[in-house]
Amino acid sequence: MKKTFTFLTFLFFIALSATAFSNRLTISSNNDNPDIRVQVDGKNYQLGRNSQDDIVIDDLRAGYHNVKVYKSSGSRRGWGNQSNNLKLLYNGNIIIRSGFHTDITINRFGKAFVDERQIQRYEDDGNNYDNYEWNRQPMNERSFEQLKQSIRRESFDDTKLSIAKTAIRDQAVSTTQVKELLGLFSFEQNKLDIAKYCYQYTTDHNNYYLVANSFAYSSSKQELMRYIEQNR
Repeated sequence: MKKTFTFLTFLFFIALSATAFSNRLTISSNNDNPDIRVQVDGKNYQLGRNSQDDIVIDDLRAGYHNVKVYKSSGSRRGWGNQSNNLKLLYNGNIIIRSGFHTDITINRFGKAFVDERQIQRYEDDGNNYDNYEWNRQPMNERSFEQLKQSIRRESFDDTKLSIAKTAIRDQAVSTTQVKELLGLFSFEQNKLDIAKYCYQYTTDHNNYYLVANSFAYSSSKQELMRYIEQNR
């Protein structure tokens, strides 16, 4: 009986560990058309919970997966019978590692940027959830200045977005730094895009409402505040 109990306890902790280190795949696009469709191993996905432009897929098995990213030129949403209206943006095989969040960003030229970050498991007010471990300091002054210089060298906002997102995935940022980054973009929509993206990587979420002051239009400010409220 004791051996049976010990074995069941062992299985319980194995199952718990598997849950703690689940996998996540996020696909986003800087393309002007936000109606993005994704196929992973032939299975169709559309839209996600992070934002209008992101598709989030949880708990994929570890290993290689075929990922195809399309944009739709049709007016109807959903896959339906619109295969003739779908333009292929990306087709590639990626590896999903256990306990990692893999992110694919497609720029307007159809080039894919793939990155990953390990998921940490911890408790918040007694509720367990998967999130990034942000007991970190924001990007130091020298690194942040180098990032800004790299962004300034680019002429197109889409390229600036790709550079900023790649750098921010690897290093945390502060609200003040996010406001500075927004000043490097020409178009309001791109500012809103990077503001939403930076939120999850910001060390001082309680100050993030200040980023809204960087926008010229009230609609952008309101959209950012809604995004913050939905992703707290």
